Parts: sequence; structure tokens; C-alpha cells
Amino acid sequence: EHGALCRWNVPRGEPLPTLRFASAKAPVSDLLSRDGTALVTRDGDGNITLWKLKNGLASMPATVDRPHALILAIASQGKALVFGDANGRVTYWAIPGGSRWTRFVSAPWLTAFSPDGRALAVNTFGNGGPALLDVETGELRSSREPGHKGPISAMEFFPGPRLLATGGSDNTIRIWDVATLQVQSTLVGHTAEIAALAVAPDGETLVSSAHDHKVKVWRDRSPEAILTIDDHPSLVERVCFSPDSSTLATCLKSSATEYRLFLWPA
Repeated sequence: EHGALCRWNVPRGEPLPTLRFASAKAPVSDLLSRDGTALVTRDGDGNITLWKLKNGLASMPATVDRPHALILAIASQGKALVFGDANGRVTYWAIPGGSRWTRFVSAPWLTAFSPDGRALAVNTFGNGGPALLDVETGELRSSREPGHKGPISAMEFFPGPRLLATGGSDNTIRIWDVATLQVQSTLVGHTAEIAALAVAPDGETLVSSAHDHKVKVWRDRSPEAILTIDDHPSLVERVCFSPDSSTLATCLKSSATEYRLFLWPA
């Protein structure tokens, strides 16, 4: 539904009351923070609003003065937003305080905050490796070694600031050392472009989905998957772990207007 946040009782698989952020006539794009405490929405008129969440309830809405900006990322607890534009500019927007810096990054569209909030990983056009932006200064640091043979299509930090996982159009997953931006391991097994990545909060398990309609489970950064889930009828667009690492959620589009959510005991 447009302008709605759907909530669920996970153990029972039952829906909870839906929260509405805009009218049904105003399509909403939204982004939830990694820790689940903040939500940023943009309605059909381009208005951007930041919502604080507690126990699934929204409060303290704040309007952000960046009409029609592309929302790239939201920091934990809603402390900052990252915006992009068609000219390749990335803007870091502190909450409160407003714009801190703007940096040109060639064709950024994929971003991820590090768990400590001090760095922002971005993909750049024509480079198979990630780049890191310092959130305090906007300084850009790029990988200099060969990475994916094609664009990065997914990225996810491990808990702690040391490791970053990226998936690419070359069907592989690479684990990068954040300090050196060097590849630590390459995971091979999918036969199509990587669509989504999730790292368990305990940092020991990585899950990937790809356009081959398969979900793979990897442990301890081993180059071979320990499990392949091929029960999904179509592309799994999102994968996510519960905070206690006990449950894996996978989400796919089942029709033009419906999504299906699967919960797996991890």
C-alpha cells in the first residue's frame, strides 16, 4: 500500500496495525535504518520526513529540506541521511544541523553505513571495488586492486568496522578489509548477478540472493556455501537477519502488487 508501513508479529506470522505516512494517492519511497529505530520517507510531492521508531510505533516526525533528493542511506538512530543526485553528487546531512559536506562520486547509487557510523561505503562507476567516504570530512578512499569484473550490485558491512561484503554482476561475492580495501576472500557459487546480502549480527554467517533465484548461506568467510535454498519461485530481492541471529527473512515480489515474506530458522 502507498504511504503505509506494514508490521508483523514474527513468531505468529500475523499482521499488526498498519502505520500510515501519506495518502494512498501519494506514492512513498522509504528507507529503514539498520538498527530499526528510524524511518525516512519521501511522498509523491517530494517532501522528505524522518520518523523515530520505538516498538514499531512512529513519533517525532521531522521534515528535511531536500525536496526531490534521492535518499541513498540512513544512519542508525536516524542521526544522518545521505542524498544523491543525477550529477553524481553525494551529500551528508546530519540530524540536526543540516548539510555537512557534498562530494562528487561518479554515478553512486549503492551505499551502506559502517556499524560505527564513521564511514560510508559507496560503489563508483567503472570500478569493481568499493570506495569509502569519511563521514566527518567527506574524504574519499577507493580500492586500487582488481575487484568485481563488472558493477557492484549489493554491499553489507560485517558487525564491527573491519570487513565489508560486496556482491557483483560477475556472480561473485568478495570480502574486503576495510582498513586496506584489499580482498580477503572471494565466494563463488551463484550463476547470476548478486541481488542482496545480509550478515548475521554474530558476524559468522553471510546470506546472499541472486538472479538465479537461489539463496546461499556462507560461514566463516569460507569460499564455498554450506547451504543453498532453492524453494523461492522468483528473485529474492531482500534478505535480513533478526537481531538475535535466530531467524532469516527473505522477501520476493509475487505479483505486480504483492510481495511474499518467508521466515527461516537460521
